[in-house]
Amino acid sequence: MSRTNSTPYIFLMAFLAGSVAAATPEALEQDFADNVRPLLASYCFTCHGNDKAKGGINIEDYKTLSAVRRNPKFWKNVVHQLGEEEMPPEDEKQPAAAERAKLIAWLEENATRIDLASIPKDPGRVTIRRLNRNEYNNTMRDLFGIKFLPGKNFPADGAGGAGFDNNADTLFLPPILMEKYLEAAGEVLGSVFADEELRRRVLFVEPGDGLDEEGAAKRILTRYASFAFRRYVTDIEVERFMTLFRKADGRGDPFAESVQLALKAVLVSPRFLFRQERDQPTKEPYRVDDFELASRLSYFIWASMPDRELLQLASKEQLHQPEVMRAQVERMLADRRSRALAEGFAGQWLGFEKMREEVRPDKGRFPEFDFALRVSMYREPLEFFHALVQENRSLIEVIDSESTFVNARLAKHYGIDGVAGSKMRRVPVPAGRGGVLGMGAILTSTSLPLR
Repeated sequence: MSRTNSTPYIFLMAFLAGSVAAATPEALEQDFADNVRPLLASYCFTCHGNDKAKGGINIEDYKTLSAVRRNPKFWKNVVHQLGEEEMPPEDEKQPAAAERAKLIAWLEENATRIDLASIPKDPGRVTIRRLNRNEYNNTMRDLFGIKFLPGKNFPADGAGGAGFDNNADTLFLPPILMEKYLEAAGEVLGSVFADEELRRRVLFVEPGDGLDEEGAAKRILTRYASFAFRRYVTDIEVERFMTLFRKADGRGDPFAESVQLALKAVLVSPRFLFRQERDQPTKEPYRVDDFELASRLSYFIWASMPDRELLQLASKEQLHQPEVMRAQVERMLADRRSRALAEGFAGQWLGFEKMREEVRPDKGRFPEFDFALRVSMYREPLEFFHALVQENRSLIEVIDSESTFVNARLAKHYGIDGVAGSKMRRVPVPAGRGGVLGMGAILTSTSLPLR
């Protein structure tokens, strides 16, 4: 039997041999000493032992199972060479088929897997994460109810090697961005205070009925700073913003304008622009607090700030409880804001984000590619992934699905009959066309302008 043809036989023998591992760590160590190390000594130590370490490899150094488990990558290579009968070499003493199978089975079970107990428990510090442009827009929307994109003129966020624009290590702070933050904060507050409905929403209390201007301002700033900072603010923090309110009030500015000045300071504060997780006074690993957990959840699923319910659970220190967190994740996924997961994560993961602006098929060769088709192509994988998550469907459907989402414009492009209107709707697709690889957005964004 040739080496190549013997491989299936060896692995079949290893499978039939099953695991020889015992249940307890002590029994496993004894099993290694009694049954495995003697096989290694018989067939490996001659070339890879203390007297002769060919290729710089000394298997004799591995005297215990604990030592073996520290190097799973090495033992995975050993298993491969045993299975391919590359080791021991042809001119050396060979193990019987049963011995080889036993050694492979034992090493597969006990030596080639990462020993979780050996992994350091300290995850290290988290890089302070700046809000990217999309997160900034969404946060301003949820904080004040505005309907425009205040960060539209911000510099583009770099994605780095990871390919995602929320990568903390690539979210730098160029000087021009600080100027843009000031402009955007002024634009947002200007539009809010010019809109009667939004103005009443912000100025939810006004001086009068036993509440003076300072008391009303403090209540407003405490509420909006807490939402903006994604945690309850301290009295010291509020006092800093009240200093600006008093300064404006002291020079005769109207109450609303004085509050507006203080709110602008909130919106350019590092506590708002950065998601900072505070170090705890200990050298031991520790759990992030519930407010930080709320931010992690909300910016992953919504790409926006935590809402009132998340913050209330965080204040009661209940959010980290598994059953509470599961319920909140399900609630958040059912919320319309969870589309951000498809827009941000899936759009960059699958590459269809490029359809929004970057993709430029040649107009001469493809005159049918107009704005309506571009938007429809972009919306197809967006709706597809959003439905995949909300309906808890199989991830396999990403590459093999029986349906997709089209509107009239995209249906015409695909040659699908019976679809009218601009609304995206689920339709069946022919066999072989399901999944993202059959979608126009994926095919177009990965093609050249003339293809």
